[in-house]
Amino acid sequence: MVDIHHTLDIDAPVDQVYRAVTEQEGLRGWWTRRAIAAPEVGHKNEFPFPSGDYNAMRIVDLEPDARVEWVCVEATEEWVGTRVVFAMEDRDGATTLLFTHADWQTDTPFFRMCRKAWEWYLASLKQYCETGTGTPS
Repeated sequence: MVDIHHTLDIDAPVDQVYRAVTEQEGLRGWWTRRAIAAPEVGHKNEFPFPSGDYNAMRIVDLEPDARVEWVCVEATEEWVGTRVVFAMEDRDGATTLLFTHADWQTDTPFFRMCRKAWEWYLASLKQYCETGTGTPS
């Protein structure tokens, strides 16, 4: 198995970053404007993209201001069963985000493309948290 890892320093309080990765408004602000989401364990968040791509993530863990974990239940075959984790650490009013997209079966061209796509979207998350405006799909 292979994983995608990114560490990101965000000049925003940890509770603001947590809301950005759990609430529908936040997810629409940095990932996809069409997100359908609710911050509840067991909820299936849906992420349709203008390109026609789609994924659905079941929330399996929520630790307020600390950790969010999803498992992919619908998407391109390589995504199904993978886990997405946002771990947050408070750094004197700012946040360090430890991002993981885990449990890929193997390193493929699609895996490498997704690693680059996560770089783009995590930069959008940082921008959204720091300025109120991200660059979602």
